[in-house]
Amino acid sequence: MFRELAFTPKNSSILPQLITVPPCSTIPPYVKKIEFQGVEPLFKPNYTTSHLLSHFSSTVTHLRLRDITFDDFQCLLDIICAFPHLQSLKLNHVFWGKSEGSRGMDGATRLLPKSVTSLELKHTDLQDFASWLLSHPSLPVVPHMDIGPFEQKDIPYAGKYMSLIGPAITRLSYCFATVEFQHMCLFKLISKLMPLPENKPIIPVAPDLSGSPTPASQYKLCFGLPICEHLASFINLRYLRIDGFMDITSPGNTTATYWAPRILASVKSPGLEHLLFGVVLSRAGDMDRCNVKWGYFDFVLSHESYSGLRKVEFEVKGRAQLDSVADLIALRLPQVSELGLLHFSKAE
Repeated sequence: MFRELAFTPKNSSILPQLITVPPCSTIPPYVKKIEFQGVEPLFKPNYTTSHLLSHFSSTVTHLRLRDITFDDFQCLLDIICAFPHLQSLKLNHVFWGKSEGSRGMDGATRLLPKSVTSLELKHTDLQDFASWLLSHPSLPVVPHMDIGPFEQKDIPYAGKYMSLIGPAITRLSYCFATVEFQHMCLFKLISKLMPLPENKPIIPVAPDLSGSPTPASQYKLCFGLPICEHLASFINLRYLRIDGFMDITSPGNTTATYWAPRILASVKSPGLEHLLFGVVLSRAGDMDRCNVKWGYFDFVLSHESYSGLRKVEFEVKGRAQLDSVADLIALRLPQVSELGLLHFSKAE
């Protein structure tokens, strides 16, 4: 009972009073998951938010914030750090004003709880948040990451953080912005703008001298580019999701069609079991409008480097008929289809 509690515009004037005004509610001790959606007034200076949050501080393990703009970054950190036992944190369409001085980025006194194992950062300021993580005395290691879309300004910060903790990440979900730097390696930019510490050097990926085609050699052949040695830090992935792989709403601008093959050529995760591509289609024929090198994907996903794969899933959003999409993709990925790896689902 009351394991989950959501504060929304409809109940934001009543629910806080039930929690804080005597006689105190019996709800808080049972709440494990708490969500604040579109309730900016609760976080204004004239509202005693800390008093409300204190009723849940010892019990809440999952926090989700949606559709909120805070006065500054410190306001967000105050909320996150009010829950010392957090296991998962989700920020979706969360923003904040810019602060003067050091108030907005006080990493010395506000630290991500060490218990956090899952972090979702969607449609938020990745630059500020990643800068805060990088400022920690001990870098927070979060094995489950759902992050994006990447904007150009986010690259040196969010990219560096993920590169540093790459070996610890087991579940990774990416989405990319529709911007104009399709063929820029974000990790090359990271190494120029924010070099890694001397005690954490990037070890170049050794070339394959066997003569047999590899994901790296095929990537070079198809795209004319070498793999990204920084992406090779993801060595323990079990689950990888790439959203916007085909997106009919922005077929000419999505960077996922560039990043997906680059990621698959570069990561070294023999234990990867589940690969998911998120697609947005009005009809199955829309796939022909997306610049996807299907032959490359068919080779890579059936290569021994990905022998641990158990599922290659396409999650379809839009009006396209699932069966029609499945038939066309099976034709484009014959080897993957023959291995019985293909799965198809409709996005909720």
